[in-house]
Order: sequence, then structure tokens, then C-alpha cells
Amino acid sequence: MSRFQRRQMIMPELVWKKLPNVLLVLIAAVMLTGCSAEQTQSIPAAERTSAPPRVDPTEPPSVGDRTPVPEPTSTPERAAAGRPTALPSGDRPTPAPTEEAQADEIQLRILAINDFHGHIATSSDSFGGVGRADYLAANIAAARAEVEHSIFVSAGDLVGASPLISGLFHDESTIEAMNLMGLDINGVGNHEFDEGLAELRRMQEGGPHPIDGDLDGDPFGGADFQFLAANVIDDSSGETIFPPYSVREYSGIKVAFIGMTLATTGSIVLPENVSGLTFLDEAETANTLVP
Repeated sequence: MSRFQRRQMIMPELVWKKLPNVLLVLIAAVMLTGCSAEQTQSIPAAERTSAPPRVDPTEPPSVGDRTPVPEPTSTPERAAAGRPTALPSGDRPTPAPTEEAQADEIQLRILAINDFHGHIATSSDSFGGVGRADYLAANIAAARAEVEHSIFVSAGDLVGASPLISGLFHDESTIEAMNLMGLDINGVGNHEFDEGLAELRRMQEGGPHPIDGDLDGDPFGGADFQFLAANVIDDSSGETIFPPYSVREYSGIKVAFIGMTLATTGSIVLPENVSGLTFLDEAETANTLVP
């Protein structure tokens, strides 16, 4: 099995912790051999209370939180350029639960990937066909159609160390592909810092490349999904470079997703690309957010 194939068969570590009125999910770039690519969690409906945890579901994080767009669409310009468009929500099949849920439980399916590294056109016949953006998109869509509640998350390294088809365009094509797949959250990994913080923020916010501009002739709108970085501090402001967490609600149950970056990122990325940033311990950071 190739390195890339192994990465696609591995899910990030998902740490569950139940609080009075919110369920926490830690999205960390930890590779666990032998795990499946999804996790379905039953959330007891009886856990709905009003006591606020430290992760406040009523207040957005203070750092530039962009409202995620769960149903990404294609702009007319992108469609005209021959790019695929997102499937209209009205054309999607009615979700049908694959498992019989208890009356007091809500089923939440978490579909998680990590270390995609811009492989939008890499494929293999192994395991019945893996890789490539269209393969991944089809499998994610099928898995989401089976349940009422689902979320598609990435534990980082979506970009960086990418093949030419993505790297040549500064990984804009990978971000746009993930927009069309409906990715909800990306906890940034160490490779997201390969070209520095300004370029990473451009991946989130969009805009032309500072040197090459709009290399493909199509304006880059940035990610429709939310970048998270709970343990990466901008030394100049003392704040996290992206929101530390994102709270989603499923049938009245609030779920907080905390994004973590490898604490040793500062020692494995070119120093000039992480200058002015502090990478905190993942466990200690989580403990500051969890009562």
C-alpha cells in the first residue's frame, strides 16, 4: 500500500467529551492505523440543558469567524469556466438512517479525512478505487445521504506538499474542490504553514496570489469552510490565528469542534514561515477550553 493510500484509509483522532449542554469533538492531526474513515456518534437527547460551558455556543470566537457555508454553490463565472457545480440541495436524495436509533438518541455521522495534500487527481484501484476529488466527493455524498445528521471535517494538511495540478495554482484548486464537496471544517495542520501565515489566510479569505495573481484567470474566493486553530497564537495580537472552535447544532444538541495543529510545527516548517507564531501544547489548550 502506498503512503498516499494509507493516508486515505486513516481518520484523525476524534476525542469525545460530554458537557452539560454541548458535546466536544477534538480534531487533531493524529494518524491511527486501522481506523475507518467515519465515526457515527449517538447523542442522548436528554442531555439538553442550559448550563453554559467554557466553550460558549452562544458566542462566536473572537478571531475573525467566517460563517461556514454548508451548501456550497458555484458562481456563474466558475460554471462558465467548465468547473463542476455543487449538486442542488433539492436534488439530493432523502436521507435514510442506516441504523435504528434509540428514541432518546440523535445519530451524528462524522466523516473525517486528513493529509489530502492537494491530491485532486491522484487515484488508485486499491480498495475498489481510492483517491481523486471525484472519488472522494462521491463517497462523501453517499455517506451523508444515509443519515439525517452528518458533518465532513478535515484534520489538516489539505494543502502543501501537493502535486503539480494543485501546487502550480497555489492549491487554490484543492480549496475549490473541497468547497464543492461541502467540507465543513478544517483544523489546520503543519503543511498549511508551508508558505507562511499570509498565504494561509488567503486560503481562507480568498484573493489573488501576491506574485502570480489569478494564475488561471479565475478569481479565487477562498474556502467556504471554516479553518480552526485553537493552539496557534499570533504573537503580535495574543490571539489565535483562526477561531479555536466551531459549534454546530443537531436537533437541539450543540456540538463543538475544536481544531488543533501539531505543537511541533514551529520546528518542522521553515522558520521564516512561522515567525511570530506560537504553537501551544494540544492537551493543555483543550483543557483551557473544557471546564
